[in-house]
Amino acid sequence: MSVRPLALGVLVLQAGCGCGDDDVCRVDGGRYYAMVPADWNGRTHLPVILSAHGYGGTPDSLLGRSSLGDTYDRAGVLWVVPEGEDESWSTTNSPESGDTKRRDDVAFLGKVLDDVADRWPIDRDRVAASGFSQGGSMASELACKAPHDWPVTMPISGTFWDEVPAACDGAVAVHHTHGTADNTWPLDGRPIGPFHQGAVHDAMEMWADAAGCDAEPVPEADGDHLCSVYTGCSGGDIRVCFHDGGHTILPDEASRQVAWLGSLGWW
Repeated sequence: MSVRPLALGVLVLQAGCGCGDDDVCRVDGGRYYAMVPADWNGRTHLPVILSAHGYGGTPDSLLGRSSLGDTYDRAGVLWVVPEGEDESWSTTNSPESGDTKRRDDVAFLGKVLDDVADRWPIDRDRVAASGFSQGGSMASELACKAPHDWPVTMPISGTFWDEVPAACDGAVAVHHTHGTADNTWPLDGRPIGPFHQGAVHDAMEMWADAAGCDAEPVPEADGDHLCSVYTGCSGGDIRVCFHDGGHTILPDEASRQVAWLGSLGWW
């Protein structure tokens, strides 16, 4: 597979990149990258995974990870990587939310998804929002506020900011991954100035309630991860999986996501 440097300054996978001579896709309010599976036949409707980078990051920080791109490519996923405004995302109750001049990122990423659908044939029933850290907060907010567009969310090392929503606009499927030694976004969150990161447990309880799950999750081993899986759900599979690492995207994260999506009938 050939590579070339993009405008953002790192080497990323070139095969299948779409949108213009500089490979950047543009919509009102911002831009994104889209990686089309190398073996796509040009006709089959594509599943979509959107990945939002963390605070202080850029699309480079995700595009440069072959463990993500190669895995999604093999699975036949159209991988969408948007660019946050000022290297972050404006989610409810976060430090960025106090700036009234900031972009409405739920609306912006809705435009991104619509633009993707205009450019490629996508399967709207197989769309997932993922993201790391503050990008995980963004992925959570997308599924909470626009579940029809984002019926699956896969946050990594990040969730809502306090207060965690009492309810969302519909049930979605949730696969949350978090390190038990994460000191940047601890499982119980932490204060940042007058703001406070949300607790993972509170978010999972809210997701489970929205999906009509039993109140108490059951433990389930997934290799070296221990997951808490909510059962009896009528509106989506809800689980949080823990590893003993810190604030990071593990090399096998995408393969675990792909396997879980298979259990939802994506493949």
